[in-house]
This record gives sequence, C-alpha cells and structure tokens, in this order.
Amino acid sequence: MNIVLINTPYHAVKTNFLINKDIIKKPLILIVCPHEHLGKIETLIDGNSSHHHIPWEKGIISRLLSLKQINQTIRRLDHNIEAFIYNDLHPLNVCLLRKKLNSVTLVEEGIGLYRSNPSSDVKKYLKILANLFAYPTSTAPKMGHASQVEKIVCFNPENLDEIQQKKTITKICGHEFKRYLQNLRVRFSFKEGSCIFIGQPLIEDKVISKKAFTRILRKTLDTLQKRYEYIYYKPHPREAKSNLSDLPIDSFLQDIPFELIEAEDYIPPLFTFYSSSIINSQLDSKKTLLFKCFPEFSKIEVPQIENSLSPTNLSEI
Repeated sequence: MNIVLINTPYHAVKTNFLINKDIIKKPLILIVCPHEHLGKIETLIDGNSSHHHIPWEKGIISRLLSLKQINQTIRRLDHNIEAFIYNDLHPLNVCLLRKKLNSVTLVEEGIGLYRSNPSSDVKKYLKILANLFAYPTSTAPKMGHASQVEKIVCFNPENLDEIQQKKTITKICGHEFKRYLQNLRVRFSFKEGSCIFIGQPLIEDKVISKKAFTRILRKTLDTLQKRYEYIYYKPHPREAKSNLSDLPIDSFLQDIPFELIEAEDYIPPLFTFYSSSIINSQLDSKKTLLFKCFPEFSKIEVPQIENSLSPTNLSEI
C-alpha cells in the first residue's frame, strides 16, 4: 500500500501531479497540518484519492499526541507499506522512518533538498521521544541522507550530493510540472505599482538567526518600499508570521500555493532571497534573486535557480 504524508497545499498539488504521472499509485494521503489549513488542502486533493487528517498543532503535548496517532494509523495498515514524504527532517517523518516500511521515497519539496541545515525541531522532539518511547536521538544532517530513504524524486538530480545520488533517483520534468500547474491557475487582482516578496523558513530551518533575518529582510523591504507603492509578502507554509511583525508589509498572500497564482491585470515583479517558488511561478514578470546581497548567505549555492535567474544587488532594484 502507498501512503503519502503531506503538510501544505503545495504538497497536495504536487502529489496529484505524481499520481497523474503514475509515480505514486492509488495512495492513502495523510494530511498532517493544523486544523485551520485543512480545508484548503482538502480542496486541492484529487477526488479519487483517499485521505485522512492528523492534526499538527502548536505545543509539545499536542504534537506528541499526533505522533501517537500516526503510529496507530500505520499499525492499522498492512505491512507492505511504501511511503512518500516531502521532508525527512520533519519530526513526524523522522519517527515514520523508524517503522518497518517496505520503502521510503523522498519527494523534492524545494530548495531544502539541496541545502544542509538540520532543523532544531527535529532534535528537540527526538530527545523527548527518546526519553518517553526509547526512540533514537540521531537524525541525518541533510534531506535525503537518512539510510531509510531509498528513493528520491526531484527536478535536478545533477545537483544532488554524493550520498543522495546513491539512492534510486526519479527525475521529474520541471516544464511538465509547470504546464500541469497552468490548469489549476487562480486569478488574483494585484494593486498597480506593487511588488511581491516570496518568503522562506530561514529562521525555522536555522539558516540564519532571527536577529539577522529581521535585519536583512527589513533592509530589503525598505529598499523595495522606495520604488513600489505596495508590498505583498508570500510566506512559506512553515514560516512563522510572528517573525514578520513590524515590517513594511502591506498584505500577505496565504492559503494557496504561490505557483498557482495568475494576475488578472497588473503583473507585479517578484523578489526573493532564493525561494524555488519563483521558478515555477505563473506570473510572467521580472524575477529577482537577492541572496547574494548579504554575507549571511555567502555559503548558499542554488545552481538549480541560478541557471534560470541571476542574483541581483539591492542597488540594482
């Protein structure tokens, strides 16, 4: 039996695509998300696919109960389970990897597959689990490094590291995925003279500190504010909105994958540090990478994005 663990609307859309391409066959989709996001994710799941919700709310006790629920769900299924996951560093997925599964396939979620920065959440929850349920406390330092992950589905296998490339790799065509997204477009009316900044969970993934993130994002948005009358911010699903308070943001674009948004009239330019969403965007406008503007990102390499776009300095905006 195939199961897919998803956490975001984008995961739902990509899972549908992989089902359509026969890469995933007749799965049970386990939606692991807060209740407030469930409705939107359910609307994006293919009507022919069975699905089940496992709450993932804030708080250690709540999440421990969710981990118990996933254990119970797995036990009720047959033993010949093939699991598809989007983030093998997610605490729940780390626990899933400890189960006796027939195989585990990691599906590319985004730039995180090519970047080394383990989330502290994994370590925190694994320590709790170790004390309560004798779970191991170690985890892989990078997506796709876990020994239990046997297969990887991604857009850019040439950018995988040596350990990842030892897995069984299935390449998916970025152009085919983008054509698939075009059939799901949602029209949106943007204000004239506006721009969009695409966020990333850089604090949550411990890429940089909250203090550094706030400083460089404020500097970026202040620069954009001098040229554009209105700033839309598209947060990543794992990006805490509390980290974005008191910043010059006029409106948030939420509850829908950014890749599905199509402009009704005015098409605003797009900016991001290095989110891969900018590549798959339906918006045919100027697209700008800004990560090379800041020394905090000096070790970041994203060839799969830079092959399409060139980084820009703030002075060139």
